[in-house]
Amino acid sequence: MATTERSLIGKNIIITGDISATEDLVVEGRVTGKIQLNESRLTVGEEGYAQSHITAREVVICGRVDGQIHASERVELRHTAVVTGDIVAPRLIIHQDAVVKGSVDLSPSIAIKQQKQAKKEAELQAQMEIAPPRIEPAIAAASQVAVAAPAYAS
Repeated sequence: MATTERSLIGKNIIITGDISATEDLVVEGRVTGKIQLNESRLTVGEEGYAQSHITAREVVICGRVDGQIHASERVELRHTAVVTGDIVAPRLIIHQDAVVKGSVDLSPSIAIKQQKQAKKEAELQAQMEIAPPRIEPAIAAASQVAVAAPAYAS
């Protein structure tokens, strides 16, 4: 479930890189890279621009987005929105004068499946960063045997 906390990327801020958060995000500046807010809302303000692959619970676009948008609940394109890219969500709200160039898929099962996949990838990434690599005992024993066995020439 989304928190009531919210972060703001101001209109004079340019971010190049991936963003992942558990709170709502408002983009008034420019973002290039993945935006992943699995349980939160992304709002791209009227002056905002995102060249991104966006994954979020809810996405509201007032500015410009170039890239794919995947939402588990809904996408809303306000009257000033310009989106170039595909949209996948169970619900889509398009205000008059909004512009969309790309495909739209309103299949709830696809959006939920992609949301779950993104969450699994994030959890796997977090586990890889926390846990050191583990060598199974059978593999370790086999590698010791292979190293210890002398090579004979016939």
